[in-house]
Formats: sequence, C-alpha cells, structure tokens
Amino acid sequence: MATEPLDVAPTDQDAWTSHFCMVLDSIWKNYRHVLSPQEELYITAFQRLEMLTQHIYIRVFQRKGPWFKTNSLLKYFQDRSRYRGMALDEMKTAVIINEESPIVNEESPIVQSTLQQLTETNLIQALESRKNALFSKEHVELTLEAIDSCCSLSEINFIEGKVTGKKVGAKNSAGNKTKLLGNIHRNVLTQRRLDGSFLPVHTFVHQAWANSIQSKRSSGGGTPTRTTLGFRVVEHVREFFHRLHRLYYVHSMKPATSVLATGTLKKTNSVQLIVASCIPVLKHEPVQWPGLLVQFRKLQFPLNSSRIIKFKSTKSLFRSRIDYLCYEIACQLHQVMHQLEVSLIPSAVDRTLEYETSNYWKESEARPQIEIFRALHTCTKASDGIESTQVKSESDPKFFKSAWAVEQYFLTQFHDCLAKMHSFDTFILEVRSCLHSYRRALRDVASLSAHNSQLPPFFEKYNPGYQFTRILHKAIEVFEKAKQYDVAVLLLKELLDANTNFGLERKRGYWWLRLALNSEQHLKLPRQQAIEICERALSEDRINGTHHIVGGDRVALERRLDRLVAKRESNTEQNDPVKVDAVHECIQGRPLNRQMGEKSRFIGYDDQPCSVEQLVIQKFYYENWYGIHCEGHLFRNVVGMLMWEVLYLESVPDVFQTPFQDAPLDFGYADVFVRNRQVEIASRLRAISRFSQIELVSELERIWTTHFGTVSRFVSWTVYPLRLHQFIALSLGTTRLKALCEYMLSSVEYHQRSGSGIPDLLLLRLSKKHQSGTTDHFNVYEHCGMDVAVDHDTFGYAKSISETPETDVWLNQIEGMDMELRLIEVKGPRDRLSDQQRVWLCVFNEKMNISASVMHVLEEEKHIIKRGFHCLDVT
Repeated sequence: MATEPLDVAPTDQDAWTSHFCMVLDSIWKNYRHVLSPQEELYITAFQRLEMLTQHIYIRVFQRKGPWFKTNSLLKYFQDRSRYRGMALDEMKTAVIINEESPIVNEESPIVQSTLQQLTETNLIQALESRKNALFSKEHVELTLEAIDSCCSLSEINFIEGKVTGKKVGAKNSAGNKTKLLGNIHRNVLTQRRLDGSFLPVHTFVHQAWANSIQSKRSSGGGTPTRTTLGFRVVEHVREFFHRLHRLYYVHSMKPATSVLATGTLKKTNSVQLIVASCIPVLKHEPVQWPGLLVQFRKLQFPLNSSRIIKFKSTKSLFRSRIDYLCYEIACQLHQVMHQLEVSLIPSAVDRTLEYETSNYWKESEARPQIEIFRALHTCTKASDGIESTQVKSESDPKFFKSAWAVEQYFLTQFHDCLAKMHSFDTFILEVRSCLHSYRRALRDVASLSAHNSQLPPFFEKYNPGYQFTRILHKAIEVFEKAKQYDVAVLLLKELLDANTNFGLERKRGYWWLRLALNSEQHLKLPRQQAIEICERALSEDRINGTHHIVGGDRVALERRLDRLVAKRESNTEQNDPVKVDAVHECIQGRPLNRQMGEKSRFIGYDDQPCSVEQLVIQKFYYENWYGIHCEGHLFRNVVGMLMWEVLYLESVPDVFQTPFQDAPLDFGYADVFVRNRQVEIASRLRAISRFSQIELVSELERIWTTHFGTVSRFVSWTVYPLRLHQFIALSLGTTRLKALCEYMLSSVEYHQRSGSGIPDLLLLRLSKKHQSGTTDHFNVYEHCGMDVAVDHDTFGYAKSISETPETDVWLNQIEGMDMELRLIEVKGPRDRLSDQQRVWLCVFNEKMNISASVMHVLEEEKHIIKRGFHCLDVT
C-alpha cells in the first residue's frame, strides 16, 4: 500500500521544456483571442526552435537575470540525459556532446549556435563585441548593467584600468569593488572620444571575459570577436511569457498573500519605498508553478489533464485582449495592496493636505491616472469599447506593430504611474477611480456587459472589479487603524450602494457591521442612523448563490440592533443581556502571564507550562476522554473523504478549467454548488446512512489509500492518522454523519469561511461496562498510533506511524462499546465567544445533535462568581 507521495523527478524527459510547452499549447488553443499578432509570432518562433535551444531559454527564463555570462549555461549543455527524447536531426546538431568530446566551453559550436538562434528570434540580446561599433547612451547603460551584474572583481579591475587609462593592478580587495564600479560609470558616461562617441566599454568587457576564459585553459589562443560571452534576456518578451503562465494558472493561482514574499521588507512609513520594492516582482515574480511541480512528481492533483480536456469550458473567460490586460493590472494592484497592508505603519496613513484630499474623496467621477482604465472611462456608449479606439483593424498593414505597441504602452505607463504614488491615499484613490471607470464600462459598453452576464457566477472573481473591491475592503481596515473613520465610512457606503460586488457579496455583512459601528461610536452620528443601518442590513436576501449576510455577521447585527433599540428606549448605558447559546462550564487555572494581547499560559495538572487548550485536554484526560486540538480539521477531513467523488465530480460544466485545481470553482457558492450536484449529493447521503460499521471504516480506508497526498482543499492528509478519522466516524454514527455532510456541503459558513469558528477541541471516549460494575476504556491514542506526552507542552499532538492494528482486529476490540464524542470551545480569561463561534455551537447542538459546549479557563475564583459559572475543578 503506497501512501507516500513520490519525490523523484522523471529522468526520461525534460520537465522544464514539457511544462513550458504545455502552457504555450494550452494558451494557443483556449486564449488565442487575447493575444496580439506580435505575441502570436513570439509563440510560433519559440515552438520552431530546436529542443536544446528551447530548454536553454526556459532555464534562463526561470532565473533572475536579466544579464548572464555564457559560462553559467554550460552545465545545461553537459547534461546528456535530456537528449533522450530528441529527434535524429536534433541529435546531429548536438553531436558535440558525445563520448569523444565530453567537454563543452563557451566557444563550442553548439553553445554559440544555440545563443545565435535565441538572438535571431529576439528572445535574448547578446552583448556587442565589435570594436568600431557606435552606440547610443541606452546601449552604453545596458553594458554598464552587464558589468554590475556579471563581472567578477578581477574583470572589473581590468575594465576600470582600460576606461581610466591606469595600469591594471595585480590584486584588489573586495572592498574596492564599489569604488571601481563608480569610476567606470563616471568615466564612461562623461568622457567622449574625438568623434563624439562613447568609450567602447563593450569591447573592454568582452576582453575581460575572454581573458578570464583563457586563464582557465592550459592552451592559449584568442577568442573570436563574434563569440557571445554574455547576453541579457529581452525583458518585454520574458514579461510576456510570465503573463502567459499567470493566464494559464488563473484558476489555480495562489492568492496575492502568497505571491509576494512577506517579511522581506521591514515596517516603514514610506509608501513609495514599498511600491518600488513591488514593481520588479510584479513583472516576473518567482513562482513555483503547480504544473512544473507535477512534472517533478512533487504534487498530485485530484483530476488529470485528460479528464479536464473531456469537459472543456463552454465559456470564454475574457472577452478580449484588453479585458485580460485590465484584469492583469488589477491583480498587480492587489498584490501591491497586500504588501502595503503588511509593511506600512498605520500612522503613516495620514493626510498632509486635508482640504485638498477631502475634495479628492468627494469626487466620485475622477478619471483614473492608469491609462488603460482611463480609456475605459472615455469609451462610454461605444459598441465594442476600447479595442475600436486604441488598436487598428487587422486589415491595416501596421496592425502587428500597433497592437503590440499599445499593449506595451499600457503596461509601461501603469508601472510608471505606480512608481509616482507617494501616499496610501493616492493609491486607494486611484484604485477607487479605476473601479468606478470599470463599473461605467459595464453599464455603457454593450459587448462587455453582455459577455459578463453570460458567465456563471463563480467566474465573477476573474475581472478587475473583484480585485478592486478586495483592495478597498482591505483599505477600510487600514483607514480604521489610522483613525480615519470618515474615509472608511465613505468607502463602506460606496461598496454597499453598488449594484454588484463582483462575487464578494459575502462581505456585505461585515461592511454593514463596520458602517453601523463607525457611525455610532467613532463619528458620533445619531443613534437612529445606526439602527436604520442594522435594519437595512438584516433585510437583505440572497443573490447568485451567496448570502448577503452570513450567519456570524447576522448574529452580530442582531445583537447590535437589540442594544441600540434598548438604549433608545431606556436612554441608559446598560450591559448586553446574556444569551445562553450553549452549555458554559469553567475551570480555575494557575496563570503564568496576564498581559493583554498575549496568548494565555497556565501551569498544567503535571506542573508543566501549557496553553488553555492543553489544560482542558489534560483535565478531561483524567476522565478517560481523549482530546485533540484540531479546530474542526478532523470534521472537515471526514466530510472531504466521504464526499470525495461528489466534490470532484468531473461532469459539472466549467468548474474544472485546469488539471491543477484543488477544488471546483463553484465551491464557495453554496446554492450553485448544491444545484449542480443535487442528484449525486442525495445518492451519496443515502449510501452513508446505510453504511454498517465495517462498510464505513472500509470506505474511509479506500479513499485514504487511493488519494493520499493529493492536493485538496478539503482533506489534510499528513496531520492526523487514518485510524483517528475512522474512530470519529464511528462515534458520530451514520445519522449524525449524514447530517454533518449535508450541512457542510450546503451551508454558507462552510463554503465561504472554511469552517472558521468550529470548536477548538474534539473529545472521544470509548467505554464498556461489565456486569460486575467495572468499566473498560479504549485507549484511542495508542490504537491510533499517536505519540502523546501528557507532561509536555505538546499534549494532544498526533504523530502518524505506519504500524497500526488491522481493521477487523480493532473493530472486534470496540464491539459493544459506548462511543461518545463532544466538542469544546476553549476560552481564556481575556477571551470571549465570537459570533461565528456562537453560530457553530448552535448548529452542532440543534441541527446535528452533537454535544458542543464552552469551557472557560479563569484565573481567580472571584471571576467565576462574577460570571455566574459553575466551576468544575480547581487545579
């Protein structure tokens, strides 16, 4: 039984080339309409290259660059294993690499011919080596970049001597490198020859590299002047290929929080510094592409490519090339917003020109500075929008150049505009203007609105409006932290008054709640306005398969409304009435810390430090309960395994767009998800309700062994052992298990918040009473292969082992035993229940008949008396 994911890359094929060509082929078949003619030429030119040439470019494409020395590529030429899949004519090209001539150097014909092919297709640009060539300042600056990026200290010393006319020293310390580079830059950019041309610094670089090559050889001989010893990757072509990768993985892309490396930039109050650090990453960020990891057998996804092709999408995600560019730019703005959220000090969100800035906020019709969205703003009432005004017809002989030029202009202008944003207010104002412009385009451009109306609701996130709305949602919290509540309220009102939130309707409950709170507590508006806000929020209905107000937000709004009405009627500041929504118990602990904002620590039953959750697990352990601190993960795993075939049902149209998805696209839209699988869900639930114990256990084992290690949003394979999941399923029984699966698949809380708020602890107790009055207890930890140390801080941590009893053996051991399961939400001394946790406690107790309670860990007995709880135990 193979339950470990493979960790060995295939040796009989070139994974890098295979993955890159897979991306290009898929884009050509499915998204060719979003490519400009020049982009099509780049794709066809690459596909016509020899396999070796393709591989060399792909390896360079993955590296940082943009400048490379030729000798850094030699290891790719010397690997003979990648030529196994070559055709005969390509093998002849690679004849230099054989047993007779195993060594490859910079001057080898295969190396130079490969670089020559890449240069001719404009994928790379070689460093010019001609002595008498005259170059512009731009070419000289590129040569200086090559020196900074690729030259060693000895080479820089040689170039500096040539430029300044000084005698080249024999030795130089590493500390002089900066000074040498400064001398080179200053002399090259300021000095001219008699004919007014720049110094031939490119020839100096070529000589330095040639000398380095000769010094490593035993035999002499010069290097031909036409030999390519260094080159740079053409940036705009590499950016284009990166955009193709992002387009291919648009459905399986990681969220913005995972794209930019968090923690690489320290907290700062400079918006310009943060934005400047983002711009290079936006163009070609380092990403571990899922398809490449699959090629190396590092990952495995639920569906393979053949099953995806069988059910190809019936909808075109993007109407045109400009639509995709708008989405691409909006995604990049979202990434910048994430970095601002992480790195910007809240106090830096400050308005230096309050009067002018307040006027800017009042202008809802301001034109965006980003040119592509300004064009959207000006193309109102046009039948086919920006395409007709910015790009000439295909019948125009200049169409190839104009389409590519327009695209490059838009992208360059966007990055220039981004670099000029000096404050957080400026950034958010620009995003807000772009959102308003896109909304007007949806209203006035017939083809755009018609295209979007034909898409399924779970495609709403793939447009600029979704990204901009997410940015403004995050900006509201930033403004609140900076105490700019007037701006936060303005943004909240705009989002709530919009006719669409682009698939983010689930956020509306939070927006209403923040609007009511900011209006009443911070802006001190009349209480009646806050009451009207709450009443209007609670009256909203569903739209497009998502609730406007999800459970936790609805509870919070109801509680706030009750308090506001009570204040209005009594005009007194009374405390909120206590609502008993679950059983509340408490224990008294011995605290180790009492600081606000820190996780509470206590002295456990064994006199060792522990957390509040571990303290409660220890308390119940001595009552023969076996507890796991899992926060709902085990329930989600059990549901995910039992409903695996339903969750990954391939016959549902449009929900699987690539083989690299960990969930169907309609997951998150509860009504749509259930409607698409209504028959299959009902059939599976009936089967679960009829399972015997052996059938239930065997079904979980079948799913586990078949799909172990598969990337899935619904199952975490390596955290808890299979046997523990089987115990949980048996303890629930088929009736409660069916109710759990049915609720999870159809509830908004599970779809939109991934079960956030499920109680912290899951407790199991298996016991059997004898006629003699004695009771036997089944050791769950031992039979699950879990390594648990009661006297350590890791109490309750599960570690999977390979040797566990056979299924029939342990089923016989637990036959006739009473199986009990309960959930406990643990609260420390300075913690309280969230509204989402209240919803889950109610759901488990009332809808599923699963015991769920709250355990408060308090510090002193007076707090227990004040809260009116019954103390179970004193440590």
